[in-house]
Amino acid sequence: MSAQKRKVDGQNEAANKRKASKRPAVTPFSLAVDGGPQWRTDGTSVIFKRRISKRMFEKVACFDLDKTLVHTKGSCPFPRRPDDWVFFNDRVKAKLHELHDQKFKLVVFSNQAGIQTRLDGVLATRLKSRIDQILRAINLPVDVFLATSKDRYRKPETGMWEFFMDKVMRDLGGEQLELDMRSSFFVGDAAGRHHDHSDSDKKFAENVGLRFMLPEEFFKAEDGADDNGTMDTPKAIDRSQDTPTHATTEDKQG
Repeated sequence: MSAQKRKVDGQNEAANKRKASKRPAVTPFSLAVDGGPQWRTDGTSVIFKRRISKRMFEKVACFDLDKTLVHTKGSCPFPRRPDDWVFFNDRVKAKLHELHDQKFKLVVFSNQAGIQTRLDGVLATRLKSRIDQILRAINLPVDVFLATSKDRYRKPETGMWEFFMDKVMRDLGGEQLELDMRSSFFVGDAAGRHHDHSDSDKKFAENVGLRFMLPEEFFKAEDGADDNGTMDTPKAIDRSQDTPTHATTEDKQG
């Protein structure tokens, strides 16, 4: 190799290194979870991430997000950055894996009105990054639906549920899906108690036809294992003694 060619090759290698160093780093929100589905939008008020249903399922385990699956690390109820979260308690992952083993489809329905119609804005990007981190920690297939405006998709309205079911029916080629509604359920914190911001989670479950449970009851340490070591079918919660409250104008995360 001539001295001139070695010099040219060296210059090209140095130039390539400089170009590589200037490339923007790939941010977490641009990556799919473990090679899974990307974030998508529908219209101007729904952000979702889901896996195509390749097999029939009969039971659905549905959850709110904040103050149900996770909460913030500090006293502020609203996350300050994408990594501002911890699981609701140390039973969350184990419970979700038990449900998955029992052939439940796992779904999250969350109100996120702070985003409004800015589905690709800064707040939406941070939220998706935060949820991606949570999904990586759970390490299970979980469908996520976010209602970003105060319309028919926002809990307690049933639009998110109907959107989810429509997507599932399309996956199955229009084949009728017979859900076991007695075994399916929704877990959320907004139950209309005196300290709750609203009763939107409880009303959402009622409107859809799902049994409702509180996270502190569902994720309790005593998980009701039967002789086979599997989780008992969740029991409905009697809310007749709770003091109802009116919904506030403040939008809760989740």
